[in-house]
Amino acid sequence: MGSGGDAAGVLGEAVTASGNTGLTAQLTPVGASSNLSIASEDLNVIVVRSSRDVKFHYQVNGVRKAYENFEPVVERQEFMPYSASAASLDSYPAEIRQRLIANGTYNPDGSINLDTARRLGRKPPEPGGENKKPALE
Repeated sequence: MGSGGDAAGVLGEAVTASGNTGLTAQLTPVGASSNLSIASEDLNVIVVRSSRDVKFHYQVNGVRKAYENFEPVVERQEFMPYSASAASLDSYPAEIRQRLIANGTYNPDGSINLDTARRLGRKPPEPGGENKKPALE
């Protein structure tokens, strides 16, 4: 292998980040050991310096423009039953059904796991009651 050098990666429009948050990058040499470092960076280009000529993988992280206030972690409700009578798992693919049973949302027979609902402080649904909000809120 050669003596190394610099490689510049232009970050296209698809990964343009907010100037308020900056970017981070992780580098992994492939096929041989090498010292890799970020020689310089800005919101358009990242320059990687290597102690030898080596292939490398990289991952760049940043916050996209217009998403500075985006909350990526939110409480999900799409798998919460809306009523005791709507507790059918049949509409979900097999993998999701297995997960909903494994995490205690549903019992193996497809009924709502009321013990889980109570443990989470949620009001169990009324039998036959149809609500517009998830029943286990």
